Amino acid sequence: MLNAFNAMSKMKEYSIFQIIRIVSIIGSIIVIYLLGIPPIYVCLSLTVSEIILFTLIMAYSFQTNLIKWTISFKWCKKHILFGVRALPSYVVLDLNSKVDIICLGILVQIIQS
Repeated sequence: MLNAFNAMSKMKEYSIFQIIRIVSIIGSIIVIYLLGIPPIYVCLSLTVSEIILFTLIMAYSFQTNLIKWTISFKWCKKHILFGVRALPSYVVLDLNSKVDIICLGILVQIIQS
């Protein structure tokens, strides 16, 4: 959702929400520390930050009418077809970065057995 502001050249909003993301991550980590929650739960700071950011972005988008509820069948078909065509490239791109890890895992498993 944040990248939509970048795509619409709304850099002021984009930068403000980026700052909110960073501040909420740091704030969540501080709250976790102050409450004495075990350090293993620090990863929750990312989830909390994204929930806060999503809520604020949706509220802002509805208030400024950036989101319109007019959805047509033609629009849905166009976006679904684009997604179907783009999916293979994203799968290859994602697997490309993980092939080394998969191969090393297979080799380690073979050596250990």
